[in-house]
Amino acid sequence: MQKMLKRILPFVIVVILVFTLYSLQYEDTLSVEEEESIEEFTEQQEEQEERLATLQSTFNNERFEDEAQDVMNQFLEGDPIEVAVVFASETQESDDWTDQFAEGLESYYGATSFDVQNISMEDMDHNTSSVDFVQQEGWTELQNYDVVIYEPLAHTDAGILPMEQTLQLTNQIINEFDGYPVLKIPTRNSQEWVTFAEEEDIQYVNPYSVGGDNPAFTQADPEDVSESFLHYFTDA
Repeated sequence: MQKMLKRILPFVIVVILVFTLYSLQYEDTLSVEEEESIEEFTEQQEEQEERLATLQSTFNNERFEDEAQDVMNQFLEGDPIEVAVVFASETQESDDWTDQFAEGLESYYGATSFDVQNISMEDMDHNTSSVDFVQQEGWTELQNYDVVIYEPLAHTDAGILPMEQTLQLTNQIINEFDGYPVLKIPTRNSQEWVTFAEEEDIQYVNPYSVGGDNPAFTQADPEDVSESFLHYFTDA
């Protein structure tokens, strides 16, 4: 066996040397088009790795770890990530910022990576209170989405329910979503909602700043809201 190996070894070395020299010669004769194609492919791979790292950083929450993994699997398999943006009420501003948000996601991740749907409580016939939403199990209409951006029913609950009960019901609603939840901080009592989200380990986006004489209300234009969510999804 050893004698055979000694006989074969020189031939193996020669083959390796010939192959190496041929490869080096071929590399020297690559056309400009081939070099550009290789460079473009490398850049695409690097961009894809960067997007994947961004998503992993964005969807990073121990409380909703399984839901986060589902989102990552969708992206890795090349399937669109279905996003529901749920508003307490339908307004022109909500339509505007959702459109800008969807365009920004397409620009960063690609045209087929995300499918964003704008949904209002009025669309689902749930434009009432958090109590009614829970009793009617309104979340069942949102179970086909991978990500649910949820705006609580803070305004409709005001004057009907104490703030503490609204927070408890919102926590219950979020627990029922099959998709990964992201809380959109409401315009009413925004700081209390921020505190709630942090205490309950719910990821959130707060695009508002306190304005006017009444600290219970906050304001922001559609572009600010869109930029806040794009920052969350692309620069986390």
